Amino acid sequence: MGIPLEAVSIKIEGDLDLRGFYAVKDGIRPGFQNIRGTIWLKSSASNAELVRLKQNVDAHCPVLDILQSGVPVTLDLASASAAAAAR
Repeated sequence: MGIPLEAVSIKIEGDLDLRGFYAVKDGIRPGFQNIRGTIWLKSSASNAELVRLKQNVDAHCPVLDILQSGVPVTLDLASASAAAAAR
């Protein structure tokens, strides 16, 4: 995009209710309730250019897409005993 960047820093934080993570209380999800982030850009570009850069990155970021879209996940179990039994 032709936008000069001298430095990029990102701080991510979120709220996690450990009662759900440790299965202490029913009805509380084990994951984060919300996630917040702040992006610091050191650049000689204008604020408008940096906003445009952020919008472009947000539109194509696979991690942001996963977090916002709820991508289906499949996990298979592979263990040494299962592999030995298959032989």
